[in-house]
Amino acid sequence: IQNSNPNYCTAPLGLLLRTHEPQGLIEAVCKLLPSHADIEKDIDVFFSSTLHDMLRILDKDKVMRDFKECFIVSDGLLIGFGQPVIDLVAPQNDGNFFKVAVILMLVCIVEYKGCIPQTLNKFFISLTSLNTASKLNFIERSQFSLLRFFNKIYCSYDCCEATQLANLAAEVSECSLNLGLSNVDWWYKGQETLVGPLETLRYMWYWTLYTDVVVSFEMGKPLFISDDHFDPSITFDIKPPMAQAADSVTLDKDTAAKLDDPSAIEKDVQTRRLSILLEFLKISRKCLTEVNGRTT
Repeated sequence: IQNSNPNYCTAPLGLLLRTHEPQGLIEAVCKLLPSHADIEKDIDVFFSSTLHDMLRILDKDKVMRDFKECFIVSDGLLIGFGQPVIDLVAPQNDGNFFKVAVILMLVCIVEYKGCIPQTLNKFFISLTSLNTASKLNFIERSQFSLLRFFNKIYCSYDCCEATQLANLAAEVSECSLNLGLSNVDWWYKGQETLVGPLETLRYMWYWTLYTDVVVSFEMGKPLFISDDHFDPSITFDIKPPMAQAADSVTLDKDTAAKLDDPSAIEKDVQTRRLSILLEFLKISRKCLTEVNGRTT
């Protein structure tokens, strides 16, 4: 598909060869960004969007904390603009600029309708060029990679077929495995203040498996993540509590009353979606394993 907006979406090789910034990359990113208040509005818009409603891989409270810690604003105001962002930092000095990258992706999704400006693309390429097995492997790296994957799917001028996503799917798979997302209760229980709610980590794992399945179907290849990489029973055989009520044909009065409550209805919808997603993953993974087996 022809790129409809060459000012924003540029091939990585051409970007690296032709884009030259006279100042540091972070400084260039800051000059491109909207005001601090507008970025906060973009975050609000994303968390009320259908994309977040479907993925649920981010927690708004955690993202807002990261936003306040990582985006440094000027003390002064620019007339007609507001407070500009003057620096981007990793507050724990651990090199985790993926907290920044997650928020920048939300800005791209909302502010630029999924199209990534050249300077931000260069910033993303610089981050992802680091090995996923290194010490610079964080929960936010997996979240960022998943956002990029689904943004490429929904941004038609950035990606036209799933085979273009193979390297990104491989990166997501490797990162999620290294982080232990296949068993978040074992690795991250009690660390919610650091990584966010465990439920968001579970969704990250489910969507990691989904990216693997989609790319494997399109390319006719084996899965990146086989059943030998994790315990499938932990992922597929533990049923969400609300799913049991959703599977029941006859609802008692208490359950029916709860389903009249909007919050209960939303929870029930999410549980049904999750049940369908897990069933799809379970069946599709079995099909791909059999089709790509050596004895097939």
